[in-house]
Order: sequence, then C-alpha cells, then structure tokens
Amino acid sequence: MMTYACSLLFWRFVFATAVLICLFKDVEVESQDGAVELALMQQFEQFMVEHEKVYDSLEEKMRRFEIFKDNLKKIEELNADPEQTAIFGVNVMADLTKLVDCTKDNDMCEGGWFEPAFKVMENPGLCAEKDYKYTAKNGTCKSKFTVIEKLKSFKDVSGSDSKLIAALPTSPLPIAMNCNDDMQWYVGGVMISKYCPANETNHAVVIVGLCGDAWRIRNSWGTKWGVEQGHIYIKRGTCGIGGYAYQLFA
Repeated sequence: MMTYACSLLFWRFVFATAVLICLFKDVEVESQDGAVELALMQQFEQFMVEHEKVYDSLEEKMRRFEIFKDNLKKIEELNADPEQTAIFGVNVMADLTKLVDCTKDNDMCEGGWFEPAFKVMENPGLCAEKDYKYTAKNGTCKSKFTVIEKLKSFKDVSGSDSKLIAALPTSPLPIAMNCNDDMQWYVGGVMISKYCPANETNHAVVIVGLCGDAWRIRNSWGTKWGVEQGHIYIKRGTCGIGGYAYQLFA
C-alpha cells in the first residue's frame, strides 16, 4: 500500500514530467519557427543578390524583409486560387520615361494622362532612355537632349475590342487599365483577375499584340518583371482594358 509520502512524491514526479514535456514542446516550436525564419532570410538574401538590392541601413533591410515575407504569403494565396490561370512569384519592378518631368499638365509622380504626354512626344519629341534616366521622383524638365523620334498624331480608339484589334496592326496601343496587387507578382500564364473592376483604371500600359483570347501587354516595370522582358498576358474583357486606348502615328 502506497504511503502518503510516496504518493506525494509520485504526483510531484508526474507534475515535473508534464512541465518538462511542455517546455520541450515550446523549445521545439521555437526551434521550428527559428528554422523557418532563417530559411526566409536566406531566400531574401538570395533575392537581394539576384536583383541587386542594396539598402541604406539594417533597419531598412529588416523593414523590407517584413514586406518580403508578407508578399510571399500573398503570392502563395494567388497561386492557390483555382480560377486563376496566371502564375505569380517574386520579381522586381522598375519604371522609366522622361515624360514625368516634362509633362506639366500631368501630376508627375502622382499620376498623369495620355494626351499631355502625347503632346510632349510631338514637340519636342522623344530621346533615348540612356540620355534621360528615370529617377523615381519629381524633377525639372531637361531641355538639352537629342531627339530620336517625334509623334505625328494620335487617335482615340477607345470603346471596344474590335477597335483595338483593327488599330493594332499599325501601332502599339497605349491604354489605361485597372492594375491591382495581383499584377505586381505576375511571372507567367494568362492573368484573369477577379479583383480589378472593369469600370476603373489606374495604370497606363501598351498593347503590343493579341494571342488567342489574351492581350500581350508591355508594362513599364522593367525587363526583369513579367515575361518576355517586361510583358504580361491578360485575358480580353478584364481589368478595364479598352476603356481608354489610343493609336499612334509616327
């Protein structure tokens, strides 16, 4: 028969064992979390090398790392959507054009519109990208550059796919479309977004072709983004494409 003292020792042993098991589980969870965080940091470091990312401080680097982790979750969710036919992944974005500084009827880095930009393309005209680097901030229009091309005229072809298809053989077509977060992470396939309303536009791109039921579109986020050095395929009838479109004559 177990004495009171033995019984007390037994239950103390059971309690201590339970505490140790909980502690070991906590350590195991922390170890797993640490391993995941380390793997994410290694992926982030690889991303920095691949895209030549350099940050001004450790604080800035860690802030970007947190954004990077959040974006990985978004990408995973997008790729898990059974209705989506595009592929999403980590990539880099950039912009380029001298029209930001020189188009005074637009809002520079806060956004602009086609026709004031077309007027700049008509006079004084366009220069080579190497002669007018993009700085990602508002600036003063530089008057000294070598003009390599001028726009003669432009025509509004907004309203329907048939107008776009008819105009496309003669000119790439600058258009306005609705751009959402999905597009930022596009790396392949045909994008069919549920989250870009057809009656809204917030981004300018250029239609350069038609492939089956998808527009081939050149974006302004650099050649490392998207497919085929800066392009995306978007299903016709989505994202407001065709609501605002122009045919150019050089």
